[in-house]
Amino acid sequence: MVAVTAQIEIDHGHYLLEGDAGAMDFAFTGFNGLVASVGPDGCVTDGGVWGAVSTGMQSGSLQLTVDVLDAPPLPPSAAELESYSEIVEVSLDLGGQEAGVFSLPEETNPWEPDEDECEDGDQEPPRTAGDVFPRFSCAGPGPYRVRVHARGRDASRNGDTAAEEHLIRVWAAPVAAETVYQASDRCGASLRS
Repeated sequence: MVAVTAQIEIDHGHYLLEGDAGAMDFAFTGFNGLVASVGPDGCVTDGGVWGAVSTGMQSGSLQLTVDVLDAPPLPPSAAELESYSEIVEVSLDLGGQEAGVFSLPEETNPWEPDEDECEDGDQEPPRTAGDVFPRFSCAGPGPYRVRVHARGRDASRNGDTAAEEHLIRVWAAPVAAETVYQASDRCGASLRS
């Protein structure tokens, strides 16, 4: 339905999936090692009011594709299972029309100003991740099912930041328990322990 691929800025080893509730403190314990669905109390839960996606890098930028769908996708294919080291699906009950992907902090987004200058001679200000990636509300009202795919987190953790890529598929669906399709990188194993 709506898919966008772009670079997203990473800070503190993750980026956020937010709605109106906004993010709060979260200890990154008791989750699957890739994506945490976090409730209003800051604990991992099904149907959380915000989410955090963990990366191999502590800071920098990675390639992210956000694909907002109008229907549930098929389970991951054999090619996806071979290509991605982590694939996890969670439910998020993100409120509001602005629900989507946000980088930390938004003001350090990697988007460069456009080459074209504005009428007053200044360049356009950098766009934020919230300006670039499609809103989850394109799939309809929530709650949402969010399937996160990641590859290259181990290489990224070892300094090869160009290796890390993520894919997020989103569609409207009732809240359900998380599904772990693939959990095989060392980064995720260290976060799960």
